[in-house]
Amino acid sequence: VSLDPRLNPLGDPRPPMQYMMLPRRWLHDRLLLSGDQASLVFATDDGMAPSIPKNGIAIIDSSKTSMDDTSSIHAILIKGNVRLRRIEQGPDYIIARPDNHHVPIDFIAARHAGTMTILGRVRAVISTVD
Repeated sequence: VSLDPRLNPLGDPRPPMQYMMLPRRWLHDRLLLSGDQASLVFATDDGMAPSIPKNGIAIIDSSKTSMDDTSSIHAILIKGNVRLRRIEQGPDYIIARPDNHHVPIDFIAARHAGTMTILGRVRAVISTVD
C-alpha cells in the first residue's frame, strides 16, 4: 500500500514511510479492498484519539470520497493539512468532527467546500510499526 500521492505528511520532504507491504489477500479478505483502492495516510494530530493516536497510520479506501457515510472516519485534506475526522453535511457548511473533545471542530462554509478534499474512508489503523 503506497503513501497517498497527494500528501506530503507533516511537511517533511522525506516521509517516515513511503509504503507498507501487505498481502493482497489480507487487503481483500479483511478490508474488502483491492491494492489500487488502498492508500496510507498519517494521523497528523490527536483529533481521533484515543482510537487513532497522533502519527498513527491509517489505511484508507480511496474510492470512498463522498459524505454518504457520516458515521465513518474519513481522511480529509483541508488547506494542505491532513485530518482524520467524521464528516457531516450541515445546512450551509460541512462539519469535520474529531472524536477527541479537546480538539476543535472544523466548520467549512459551503462556499468554501472546494478547500476540502475527501481522500477516502478509513478502513484500518496501524498505530505501531517495528
